[in-house]
Amino acid sequence: MTTVTSPKPYSHTFIIFLLVIMGVMSQFSSDNFLPSLPYIAIDLNAAKSITKLAIGLYLLGLCFSTLIYGPLSDRYGRRRIVLIGYVIFIFGCILVTTTHSITQLLIGRVVQALGIGAGAALFRAIMRDVFAGNQLAKIGSLLGTIFAIVPPLAPLSGGYVQVHFGWRANFAILLILAIIFTTILAIALPETFPSDKRQRHSLKQIIRTYAELLTHRAFLGYTACSGLAFANIIVYVTISPFLFQHTLHLTPIQFGWLSPITAMSYMVGTLLNIRLLNFYSSQSLLRIAGFIMLAGAIIMLALGLIGILNVWVIMLPLMLICIANGFVFSNAFACAFEPFPQAAGITGALFSSLQMLTAGVASSLAALIPAHNQVIMASALTLISLLIVLNVKFVLRLG
Repeated sequence: MTTVTSPKPYSHTFIIFLLVIMGVMSQFSSDNFLPSLPYIAIDLNAAKSITKLAIGLYLLGLCFSTLIYGPLSDRYGRRRIVLIGYVIFIFGCILVTTTHSITQLLIGRVVQALGIGAGAALFRAIMRDVFAGNQLAKIGSLLGTIFAIVPPLAPLSGGYVQVHFGWRANFAILLILAIIFTTILAIALPETFPSDKRQRHSLKQIIRTYAELLTHRAFLGYTACSGLAFANIIVYVTISPFLFQHTLHLTPIQFGWLSPITAMSYMVGTLLNIRLLNFYSSQSLLRIAGFIMLAGAIIMLALGLIGILNVWVIMLPLMLICIANGFVFSNAFACAFEPFPQAAGITGALFSSLQMLTAGVASSLAALIPAHNQVIMASALTLISLLIVLNVKFVLRLG
């Protein structure tokens, strides 16, 4: 296993465990309250479109915070910056849990994002510190498989919590988990970026590095693949709570049980990706994934256009999209990072930022989409998937 040297030894298995904690916290804070969205709108007397911004603003907050945390971690190390971010995240959780207005809730979501952005940016940087090459792609797929099992518990448990305790309890649980996980990281997270490799970037140097990345065709192409794939899922996440619960009359618990379906599909994709990496390159698998994703979106759209609307005409095509995402995320991440081993913090920051920016814009636009049927949602998914295929062919020039 190829590694980057560190001033002190640590177990790769233990690092993966800590990365799981960071990833789960980020996912849980994004998804556990989804079944509560319609009830938050009612309780806080807010419009549905405004309430949906709790997703989009969170993603935009992640976008901007990661740009700050990446360079700071290249200068001061990963551990210190991660812990500062998680303390900010706890404060955001307190704001959201105690809110009595939609304005405070949205502000709290932004503060949460500004804190958890440390984990989002440095999660990948820590992976790049420890792993490299094909091993990096395989570890990415392994973590993707783990995340496919754990994070779906967020909306699933959120549905039960909503029914029995109300929406505030979902945010209270998030606050408790934040305190527990921050304590674990404070005790156990080692420094994976040794002091002799750190760079004291000036603002001018940081801007120059970002400019280099933003003009690097491969980096932009692979980051676009990941961002657009994430946007596909976020469009679904933004619209689905209202589409399934208001239009199709599912209960919060029934809606929560849909999450394992998408999660298992994503896990199938990541497991297939691990296997196929033994025979195909990451670039080849990205090309295949784009067409699978586009096929799923077109099927959903076609079924909607002929007037069929039920849970399964949405979920079955979405499963294809999620399987394709299992290929896209790990391969795009590994390929985007490979040329920049000495600037993993800044690279990870910009990669995460652009991914969240793409998803945040998609979510904010999706908040304006009426949830009466799946046609407009499927049209958005088809457009995004087509952009991925065109990006792979004309920007990355992979086929």
